[in-house]
Amino acid sequence: MHRTAIVNLKAYIRLARLEATSPMTGGIFYFLSGYFVRLVRILLLLSIWRAVLPQTSEAGQLDQVLRYTLLAGVFWQQVDVETTASTTFWEGSASSRFLRPLSVFGQYMAETVGKWVPVLLFFSIPLLLVSPLLGVDLRPISMATMWLFPASLAIGILSGFAMDFILTGFMVYLGNDNFVASQIRAATTMLLSGALIPFYLLPLGIGSVLEWLPFATMASAPLSIYTGTAGSVARLLLLQSGWCLVLWTAASYIWEKNRQKLVIFGG
Repeated sequence: MHRTAIVNLKAYIRLARLEATSPMTGGIFYFLSGYFVRLVRILLLLSIWRAVLPQTSEAGQLDQVLRYTLLAGVFWQQVDVETTASTTFWEGSASSRFLRPLSVFGQYMAETVGKWVPVLLFFSIPLLLVSPLLGVDLRPISMATMWLFPASLAIGILSGFAMDFILTGFMVYLGNDNFVASQIRAATTMLLSGALIPFYLLPLGIGSVLEWLPFATMASAPLSIYTGTAGSVARLLLLQSGWCLVLWTAASYIWEKNRQKLVIFGG
């Protein structure tokens, strides 16, 4: 049993390594061009907040929002997890995952983590290093934040994987309509997760409602903890953990229930 676990772990690491190196096969400008577009988007958001908040914001609120926005940009892949599951089902290449002696979920997760590596090395870490030049202080507000944020982010990532698998299951149920699934995903995660606008800035108490939804566990929770706007951190972590269990239970049920259909659409 122990030997099998080690062999499987090595297989997942190999999958991650392959995905980490694949973007570089097209040349440095091929994979760096997307980072430039992402950087411009972040700079525009920072400029918009600076233009909107100074006249109306409370003391320190602008700094919190800037930290929140830049941190969301640094970890944009982790707060909005997107695997290749829907794409492989649409292309009909997903069948190979079912033939391997590995967990289908585990394979997609390993591939996704592999795709994160070049982004972290060539975009996220450099962005963190130049954050003072952008006028944003991303240093942790306390020692506790240094431990609580990674824990919250890890739970959010797990919830994000489960959510992606759930949406892929719905895609297959809709007849392998990848475009519809992508639109549903974009509409639900952009605002409902809190990755774009902090919930506490939303009017009419909308943010207080959204923070209880499962989407908030992926972005709003870890970002709020890091920026010190989370309120009760213990309650937030408990809520995250609860939704993570619910989402993974739902994802496993949907894939098991539609296993035959998933295999057929997978190629």
